[in-house]
Amino acid sequence: MQHPVGVTFNPETGRAEMESIGAVLTNNTLLAAFSHTITASFVVAGTVVCAVAAWWMVRLARSQKPELLELARTTYRPAVVIGAVVTLVAGVGILISGDIQGKLMYQQQPGKMSAAEVLCHSEEGAAFTLLAVGPWDPQSCDEITPLIQVPGVASWLGTGHFSGPESRLPGTLDVQASMEARFGATDDAGNPISYIPPLGLSFWSFRLMIGLGTFSAALGVWALWLTRRGRVSDNRWFSRLALVAIPMPYLACAFGWIFTEVGRQPWVVAPNPTGIDAVSLLTQRGVSTVVPAGVILASMIGFTLLYAALGVIWFRLMHRYAVEGVPEVHDEWDRSHRDPEDSEDDEDGTRPLTFAY
Repeated sequence: MQHPVGVTFNPETGRAEMESIGAVLTNNTLLAAFSHTITASFVVAGTVVCAVAAWWMVRLARSQKPELLELARTTYRPAVVIGAVVTLVAGVGILISGDIQGKLMYQQQPGKMSAAEVLCHSEEGAAFTLLAVGPWDPQSCDEITPLIQVPGVASWLGTGHFSGPESRLPGTLDVQASMEARFGATDDAGNPISYIPPLGLSFWSFRLMIGLGTFSAALGVWALWLTRRGRVSDNRWFSRLALVAIPMPYLACAFGWIFTEVGRQPWVVAPNPTGIDAVSLLTQRGVSTVVPAGVILASMIGFTLLYAALGVIWFRLMHRYAVEGVPEVHDEWDRSHRDPEDSEDDEDGTRPLTFAY
């Protein structure tokens, strides 16, 4: 959908038909996006492991009890280190694959990246905008005011050059003009077609993806510093950062997907001369004439409820494991809060499992 290759559109059958499996499997956009997604998944996993273990390490270290301090050193500190290392190594993978994706997008989907940078006109040495305000209307791009910019960085992200002719990036208005010349300025009903993705959503989702991901990086770096040379930390602020960091990579991934799919607009499948002729695959033309609207609505409601239920179950299970800790910690906490009249023996095998289907 982002960069179709090895396929043609058959107007007789109304289907996209594959011509070359090799071209599909070696699609440069596929390889970059797959690497980006997998490394992002490792960042999510590494952050959760590091954060939960960090919270427990600090909690036990602050108890000042020798047996709990030893547990923090032998059990939770290694988990903190492993989680931090995985997070930072995968983070490097995200940066590399993301850099490749950014340069590919300026070649394949210039409207997406220009919208993300609210770059209205083609420019050499284009600055990366950290903050902007405006009407966020593609037709009023010139009215958007950048407040904080870093010179040359947008051009470097798109071309690998900070300045000079090689750093020239296309603006949204120039992309609109070129798309109109290629695919037409109006639809079947004579209405004008906007070939520029929603500016506000593209701009902010791209920055939230990057900004929220920095929490994982900060957690990983701080974790390795506090645990260097066998240390066990009791830093309360570190445990607070750990709790805050847990949802951040999830949200960063979500905003990354929003940017990817919103930025593809107005296409169901982005145009590519070596793939599908996308002139017939505008989103506004992608309305099914076979599937009733009620069926689509029912399926969307069903999927939403199903995934919401799975999400609640997943969260409750993850929360239960996180707050109970390893068995030694659970037993220590359990003994301190147990009803004295409860004489159940933990070793008789009758105690309920922590987690069972």
